[in-house]
Amino acid sequence: MRFLELVSIFAISISLSMPLIGYWLGSSIIYGFYLLGIAASGYLFFKEKCSLTSLDLPFSLFIFMVLFSALYSVNENIMTELLYLPLIIALYIGVKAVLKAQMIHVFMYTIMVVFYLFSFYLLVQLSDVSFSYGYYYHYSNASNKVEYLTMTMFAGIILFYLLFIVKNRFIQIPLVLYTSFLIIVSGARFSIFFVLFLFFILFLLKLKSLKNIVLFFVFLLIGINTDYFLEQGYIDKAIETFNFTLDRLSHFDSSNASLQGRFYAIDHSIDAINNSVFFGYGLNSSPVVIHFIYPHNMFLEIWLDSGIFGFLSLLSLSFLVFYTMKRLEKNQLNIFLMVSFSYVFLSQLKSFSIYHSPFFFVFASLLLTAYTIQKRKKELGFLT
Repeated sequence: MRFLELVSIFAISISLSMPLIGYWLGSSIIYGFYLLGIAASGYLFFKEKCSLTSLDLPFSLFIFMVLFSALYSVNENIMTELLYLPLIIALYIGVKAVLKAQMIHVFMYTIMVVFYLFSFYLLVQLSDVSFSYGYYYHYSNASNKVEYLTMTMFAGIILFYLLFIVKNRFIQIPLVLYTSFLIIVSGARFSIFFVLFLFFILFLLKLKSLKNIVLFFVFLLIGINTDYFLEQGYIDKAIETFNFTLDRLSHFDSSNASLQGRFYAIDHSIDAINNSVFFGYGLNSSPVVIHFIYPHNMFLEIWLDSGIFGFLSLLSLSFLVFYTMKRLEKNQLNIFLMVSFSYVFLSQLKSFSIYHSPFFFVFASLLLTAYTIQKRKKELGFLT
């Protein structure tokens, strides 16, 4: 029976990883893996005798409001979003069983293996286009193209797992450096800032030891004496590798086309919401109502689609997760879950469609489940 559980966890992880490798497989195989992930989630949920609690009520209300909004959508093209909902539900309940079975590390290692196998291919493609992620995605002949938001979503979560869970330094340090490099060359501004901020916080926490203080001053001296590196041309070569990212960061203002598009989507979403506050315009209404793929903000997207009740259900779920984060025991696994959820949550406020982003619901479910398990252990006297 343990073998079936392992296979089920592999299936859930692979279905969650489809955005990385789906371009190679085609839609039929992708949906096949999604069905496999849904079946595996159901099997694990009942095998581990999991159950939904009052903490899961906001999620249930969210799903109900989204399904209800499909009945009156102004957009006829809602099939993709409807097909994603069973996967979101399955992943939400499936990871509860994964955590309860204490096999979260099998789950994460499977995702890591898929990501790193894809990343080796990505690195080859980027090396052919001077590490310009935009050129690789829009203009290259690559057989698998994953846009930078999706790639850095996976990379960020894996980076946090390496930082907070993996203890072997010979494995951790090279993979942290490699994964950080992939995030930096992607040009994903939010991910870069989030990761740099996290490294800064971790650095301050580690600065207490004498060894780290000495290392800090060594790196400071290296930074001051840059003339030698300039003369050898090392810095110029490094800058060439990061040209795409540097260009995106140097145009991070209101005149940037990417930001202008997001401001347009947000402004028009707010105007449209004001004209239909209670029920919105139905599932996937953005392309019809605001003539934009989605508003680049999950709360605006849900309000636009399913009205104030859908918005309140999603808002309640988010607040509930942050509420449980304050009360969770601060062990390494919980810290990883909290940092990952915060990263995904903030990403959803400026990118992604909520329907195509199961990681938000995965980490919400994991944190709510961790809190439920902790609470039950306290009631049974295992925790003081």
